[in-house]
Amino acid sequence: MRIKNKHIRQLLIFALLALTSQSFAQVIDTVCASYPYGRYGVHGNQNSSYFWDVTGGQIIHSNGKDSIKVKWDFANSQFNITMVEVSAGGCHGDTVYAEIYKGMEPVIYIAGSDSLCVGGYASLSGHGGIEYYWSSGDTTNNINPLILSDTSFVLIGTDGCGYDTTTINITALGKPTSSFIIKPKEVIENELSIFEYTGDDGTYFEWSVENSLLNDNSSTVDHIFRSSGNYRISLYVENKYQCNDTSSQHIFVNKSRTNSFTPNGDGVNDRWELDELVNYPNFKLWVFDRNGGEVFFSENQYQPWDGTHDGEQLPQGTYYYVLDYGIDNRTTKGIITILR
Repeated sequence: MRIKNKHIRQLLIFALLALTSQSFAQVIDTVCASYPYGRYGVHGNQNSSYFWDVTGGQIIHSNGKDSIKVKWDFANSQFNITMVEVSAGGCHGDTVYAEIYKGMEPVIYIAGSDSLCVGGYASLSGHGGIEYYWSSGDTTNNINPLILSDTSFVLIGTDGCGYDTTTINITALGKPTSSFIIKPKEVIENELSIFEYTGDDGTYFEWSVENSLLNDNSSTVDHIFRSSGNYRISLYVENKYQCNDTSSQHIFVNKSRTNSFTPNGDGVNDRWELDELVNYPNFKLWVFDRNGGEVFFSENQYQPWDGTHDGEQLPQGTYYYVLDYGIDNRTTKGIITILR
């Protein structure tokens, strides 16, 4: 049994066995290096005599019976006490033994990383003591504080003989940002799209489309969507400290646009159709002739253009369109040709 000490040596009680016992008691105790005194005793019989012997120290007080006070010689690190009780009738009990060790002042230290990405949780553990007091208010040997800025943690520890204080300074490492843009703004199937990193401090990049990795560690990547529909584009970024950030965007890929149509009534390609506009309820679409005159306008609820203006068929030729998607100032312009 090891007895924990604070500032003053607590009384150590030996369990004295019955005089007819054939065994002995052994108690292990610690004496703090800063306080080389100890008081020891047994629960004995009033009429018995007690014969004490110490090794490595000097008995400086005894009541002549069941307790002694000892000053230990700290040139040694281990000491011994023996005691024999003799009854009033002259019967000798078994020898009681105790071992005493010199307890040194503790050396407290903290295990854990001295740098961490902002927003991470540090893993710090105290060692060298049996009780701990952190500047954060925790009293366990392990703590996991959230690191938002450069921070210092002070730890006071004790092993029962004394106290020691240590400090760890944790540097909060900056994180990158993983923002990006997609060009052009209007994404069309089977046409080249570009994903461009616009964040800060990134040195390593992982791009993915619908969780499928593009395997290109570059700040800018090209991609072709082979079919229309909704897609999620994600970017994982690390900086030189291996701190990371992730972002994603959802986009709609439009079907390939036909740049000409033949409104001749044969049922094939008779109208100019922009099916993707069903995904943009606030759109506006204008078509102009070569002189800048408006020949077609549609908004909110799209209807394909049949190549007419005010009920009259327009002549074969080139026309110009402007399409406002109604979100994020997203517009596109182009040419549409009527073939007859």
